[in-house]
Amino acid sequence: MSFQNRLKKINFLNILYLSSSLQKEILQIRNQKDIRKNLYTTHIIKEKEHFLWIKSLKKDKRKLFFSIKYNNEIIGTLGLTDIDLINKKASWQFHISKKVSNRGLGTLVEFKLLDFFFKKKKFNKLNCEVLEFNLPVVKLHNKFGFRKEGLRREHILRNKKKFNVFFLGITKKEWIARRKYFLKNIFKNEK
Repeated sequence: MSFQNRLKKINFLNILYLSSSLQKEILQIRNQKDIRKNLYTTHIIKEKEHFLWIKSLKKDKRKLFFSIKYNNEIIGTLGLTDIDLINKKASWQFHISKKVSNRGLGTLVEFKLLDFFFKKKKFNKLNCEVLEFNLPVVKLHNKFGFRKEGLRREHILRNKKKFNVFFLGITKKEWIARRKYFLKNIFKNEK
């Protein structure tokens, strides 16, 4: 299946407008051990806490959270935080369920989000934070043109061990240049 056809199968749906049963699916994904280990907080999220968090999003215009659907199945979550409409910037995060076996979905999700953010919404800067031990995600973001902009030393404590956090960012100009590279070199052979 071609890159363009697979890309069309990915949709971002605002979690505020999902049914409660689909919102519970989001909770199940958020509570997966492989996802929690890469978050700042690792506790099991209770249903009440989850729905209070969703309710809080209605009042917070600086945050948007989406389900990631592929082939009409929820496969993950995507969040935009620290949305700054004046300076046209935000931070983001995404998580794909380990239960999904389709390799390359992270690449497709990141490509689609960057296009949405920079081309459709016309923002100028996108940031993210990644725990130092989550090197596959650092590598993925680097592939898309994100640059390391800083390091917060000993920022997270896990099992009595301290971990650093990388700050990464990409500008619209950098994405436009990198996008051309992706289409020419990465996705050109997909049919």
